[in-house]
Amino acid sequence: MRLLSISFDTPIQPWQVPAFRGAVARKVGLDHDLFHNHDNRNGLDTPEYIHRYPLIQYKQHRGRPMLICLDAGVDALHHLFQQPNLTIEMANTPRALRVAQLDMHEHNFDSAGETCRYHLRDWLALNEDNYAAYQRCDGLVAQITLLERILQNQLVALCYAFSHVPTAALEVRIQDLRDRRWADYKDLKMWCFSLEFSTQLQLPNYLGIGKGTSTGWGVVRKL
Repeated sequence: MRLLSISFDTPIQPWQVPAFRGAVARKVGLDHDLFHNHDNRNGLDTPEYIHRYPLIQYKQHRGRPMLICLDAGVDALHHLFQQPNLTIEMANTPRALRVAQLDMHEHNFDSAGETCRYHLRDWLALNEDNYAAYQRCDGLVAQITLLERILQNQLVALCYAFSHVPTAALEVRIQDLRDRRWADYKDLKMWCFSLEFSTQLQLPNYLGIGKGTSTGWGVVRKL
């Protein structure tokens, strides 16, 4: 998997990430759907969401806006840099995007059997069905077992999205449940988890897992 991370030298708050995403998408033009994951070709007021793993993800890292571009998302980034200038409009305020740091490399998910440990921040794990199952869990052990199964399924789906077939059955173990809180996601209240887990996959830093990956939820960092 090709991976490009690029951060810009302009201050941003975590809650401004969706606005940053919208501003960048408008800058490059809404016909480039990798920047926003919506199908604008039908002319509807509410474009249809494209169900796929986001290949361009928007983050806030150390107070700066960051883009994580994967495979085809790397190629699409030229639509941003071919613009006459890199000034975007956020909340009717112009923001000049000056590149602070850029890193481009190829990533291999295979860990050669090694177990790796990660921190997962602000993970939106539960859809409607999973939330009902979580509420039925009798105690913390049952809740963690359910979360492990959900995380395992999401990691398997991630592998297949990039044509990686794990060499062995994927194992996921939650080592430390750091935090659980209610979070506002779009118009919903959802459980948001921060935790440490282990698995035999090599995952790149800042990759997103779960809901809201395109706007900074569920961020992975290797420990």
